[in-house]
Amino acid sequence: KLTITGTVPATQTFIVGLGGQTDINGTVTNAGLLVGGAYGVQLAPGGMVTNQSSGRIQGGNFGVSISGGAGTVMNAGSISGGTAAVTLAAGYTNRVIADPGAVFSGTVNGGNTVNAAFVSTLELAVGATAGSISGLGSQFINFAQTTIDTGASWTLTGANTLAAGSTLTNAGVLTVLDGSLNDAGSVINNGLIQDDPSTMTVANLTGT
Repeated sequence: KLTITGTVPATQTFIVGLGGQTDINGTVTNAGLLVGGAYGVQLAPGGMVTNQSSGRIQGGNFGVSISGGAGTVMNAGSISGGTAAVTLAAGYTNRVIADPGAVFSGTVNGGNTVNAAFVSTLELAVGATAGSISGLGSQFINFAQTTIDTGASWTLTGANTLAAGSTLTNAGVLTVLDGSLNDAGSVINNGLIQDDPSTMTVANLTGT
């Protein structure tokens, strides 16, 4: 386990985990600044990155890259990369958890295409304040499951598209504000969804 609470030199890349040994993965908790060359954080095989509210992770190509195993990224701070903020590997059950206030600069790639054997999940978590997100289907890609946690409140802005075969599960409050949501998959709404003013198109809507 690696915990960062200070500032890491700009030339440093952390590589946690040993390639080829599938029983070993890495855990990185960052509350400071991680700046790498090509990678801010690179984990193999698999692992978990927790970027706290004061944390910043920056990579020339990838902010966080997890390969060779299942990856989980929890972000309450800022993650950025020239090619992708987060990239996870196909063939594993992956999860990206965004806290209100989280910033992703670059593509966030869950790794598994919709309808693949393994499911990647984008989880919008509960926090002290409401969160805001945009770019579902364009910046946030390869997530078959998107969830809004119980008690969470999120605002969706801009143009957002969810592909056929995907599922959006809402147990909190989702506000589509001055934007659009075109969902060709399924919405399970056990909370509140409101348009203010926006356009929302849903292929299949269920819930309580």
